[in-house]
Amino acid sequence: MDKLTHEFYGTEKCNKYRMSRMSITEDERATKSPDGVVVEAPRPRGRPKAMSDDQRRAEIIAAARALFVEGGYGAMTTDAVAARCRISKRAIYEHFADKADLFGAIVAAHNIEMIALPLEDDGLSLADALARIFRVDIDRESDQSRKSFLRAAMDQSQYPELPMLVVTRGIEPSRRALAGWIEARAALGELNAPDPEKAARVLMDMMFGAQIFRPGSREDWPNEQARAAHQRYTIGVFLEGFRPR
Repeated sequence: MDKLTHEFYGTEKCNKYRMSRMSITEDERATKSPDGVVVEAPRPRGRPKAMSDDQRRAEIIAAARALFVEGGYGAMTTDAVAARCRISKRAIYEHFADKADLFGAIVAAHNIEMIALPLEDDGLSLADALARIFRVDIDRESDQSRKSFLRAAMDQSQYPELPMLVVTRGIEPSRRALAGWIEARAALGELNAPDPEKAARVLMDMMFGAQIFRPGSREDWPNEQARAAHQRYTIGVFLEGFRPR
């Protein structure tokens, strides 16, 4: 207790204050003045601790993805991710083994932007269901977001470990999910696909080939409507080739 407080409250009250400080709890210390008057407790500083593990993991992935898009794999350091999330590096390693594992999680999270599976498509025609799966009518903001990630991923040739992560955490899981959807439709007699894995590969090659962007090139799509129309035509070609005979 400082001299100013001692002079203000007097010796007797200060002694009482010292005794009370020995008996009250931490919460009470925040709510009692030296003369025993209850006051409003100050709000705790720092980030709230109510974030679940899933929320924290999603926050880390989002921050890492933003850094990757902004500056590439080299800029996506654990120090930078921790600073952006305002957490320690240790908190990152509680969720991810290393930087490569974190990048793989970014790729896995990106999958839904490319292929929307699983999908509740009861009542949809095959063509409409596939249009939803491949997000033919994606809004402009979401389309720009996925393009930004794809451009960044394609410009990382100095990191040879990344292409395999894109395959194992992105392309292959998406293809398996699509093959499962095709197999289920074939079981209903709606498709003739004896090998769903190959059918899924064919369809992904067709659809993602139609999404290739060539800024400034005459071969690029003039607008989103033209690209969507071509993708729907591509879906029709696929369904014609795999329809039951």
